[in-house]
Amino acid sequence: MVVERHAAEIELTKMRLKVFALAAENERLRNTISYQLGSALLRAKHWRGLIGFPGEIAHLILESRRRRGRGGKDHVAFDLEVRKALMHPETADVEALVAALSAQQKITPRRRAAVLSELAALVRDADHDRWLKLLRAAIQADPTHSRGIAAAVDLMNAGAIEEPRAILAQIAKHRPLTQSGQIRSQLLDGWVRVRDRGLAVPPRKTQPVQKPTRARSLMYVAASSVPYHTSGYTSRTQALIKAIQGQGWAVNAVTRPGYPDDRNDIHHMPDGPVADIDGVTYSRLSGPRSNTTPFDRYCADASQALYSHIIKTRPALVHAASNYLNAAPALIAARRAGLPFVYEVRGLWELTHAAKDPRFEHSERFEWQRQQESRVASEADLVVAISNGLKNELIERGVDERRIMIAPNCVDPDVFTPRKKDRALAKELFLGDSKVLGFLGSMTTYEGLIDLVTALSSLRRNGHDVCALLVGDGPALTEVREAARSLGVLDRLIMPGRVPHTDVMRWYSLMDIAVYPRRPSKVTELVPPLKPLEAMAMGLTVVASDVAAIAESVIDQESGFLFERGNPDALFRTLEGVMNQPKHARAVARRGRAHVKKLYTWDAAAKRLDDAYSALNA
Repeated sequence: MVVERHAAEIELTKMRLKVFALAAENERLRNTISYQLGSALLRAKHWRGLIGFPGEIAHLILESRRRRGRGGKDHVAFDLEVRKALMHPETADVEALVAALSAQQKITPRRRAAVLSELAALVRDADHDRWLKLLRAAIQADPTHSRGIAAAVDLMNAGAIEEPRAILAQIAKHRPLTQSGQIRSQLLDGWVRVRDRGLAVPPRKTQPVQKPTRARSLMYVAASSVPYHTSGYTSRTQALIKAIQGQGWAVNAVTRPGYPDDRNDIHHMPDGPVADIDGVTYSRLSGPRSNTTPFDRYCADASQALYSHIIKTRPALVHAASNYLNAAPALIAARRAGLPFVYEVRGLWELTHAAKDPRFEHSERFEWQRQQESRVASEADLVVAISNGLKNELIERGVDERRIMIAPNCVDPDVFTPRKKDRALAKELFLGDSKVLGFLGSMTTYEGLIDLVTALSSLRRNGHDVCALLVGDGPALTEVREAARSLGVLDRLIMPGRVPHTDVMRWYSLMDIAVYPRRPSKVTELVPPLKPLEAMAMGLTVVASDVAAIAESVIDQESGFLFERGNPDALFRTLEGVMNQPKHARAVARRGRAHVKKLYTWDAAAKRLDDAYSALNA
């Protein structure tokens, strides 16, 4: 009976998660034209709603035009026949809806397409297949310039290549594309060229084109860096370069040509092309914008910028970090210069995208990105993977196992040290004597924060004085807050948002238990988060899901506590067990810090890289 009860509770929790996700999406959509149209359709099923339906539709059209800056008065009235068509089971059978609309003599193609487009937007997140059908029906009903471009953009974002390319090509036959349409058409053409012909990579040279300034020197190419962005990626870059320099290597750090001008999320923009950050000098190289330049042309121009920098600085090897967009131009430049090329695989971006949107895994762009990552890794003289899971994935893709080494995520235990609770901050947050379950990082669905909120609710029901501190932001923030509201623990949830990097230690100090409940997915099994190592280094008790990438560094009952991934009830039971055995939890936390100091320091990772670099130069 106990097992059955647990199974039932788990199933109930899964159902709740779906409700939470839909409720959060409902909150986001509430103020959109699509949402209001859907509400009008539902109200029109009752005679009272039907009476006011024409006026509501007229208002929505005017509001839609106002939001889009079109102005003008409502000259597109919906008559009784149109309302009857809309009141068919509008989302149950797309073909029936299209047929009903087409049968109405008074509906123009433009109005028919407008209805289909609005309904497509309404169901997009709930039903991908129905969204595609409605979108295609809208284009077929009214294949105008603006509607076609908008549909092509939507399809590109969903992972399609051939269909949006065909739509744009058809539009271009009748009239010139807008600048936005031209950019997307060129991007699609570039993807197809690379897919069909491959990316042109020069053959290896037996000798470098010029003698290096010194044998122990390298050019490190990063996709992003501080001070423009602060993230786990840039933190690893900064710490790893400093540690490599500590091994006696002269490191010339550069960022991907075109960065950060092609990003719209820059945190800080200093003056000048060079930035010196805590002993690491980053050179910012000019180049094309990666988000508006076809991939093959971007690689040609960016590799030329990198090659020119190689000629200027004369390194002995080139080291580039994920992803393929950053690494492919560096590979080409290194080959032209006759230098060894090292590819540091920190993750696989197509898997990250698929973890956020599972439909992407079955798309053309997923396969295209997979091909590019595999190609760069296969061409590299040395591949540096950050986990055994990534190493095994690359081997499955055909990369020679003998050329792959591991340099895991690490921390500086002299920076992340145990510290007393920040009493001033605790008082400011009214924490009192409550135990604090903490999370610091990006709030994405695969982080499993709804599972944490569910466990928090269970702990509260069992009489524990506990709250949750979730530091950071991300796309799942609203969903998490809605889950807490539904479970009645919103008042026990503290969400300060993104905090300055300099304040991170203060927030860590408030945590009694650091929780990392990642859900199972391909990316979470392969790519380890950095934050659990930081928490262990600070002597915090760490509770995490047993996804393979975390289980490599968090050893259950030795350096932390693991629970069955994707199981909120298991998380609850593990947290309650830790809270009921504080002495044991403190002992495990102490061993966790010792574990990190022994195996997961940047100096240790740099020493392994030093050996590998030396072998390449031998």
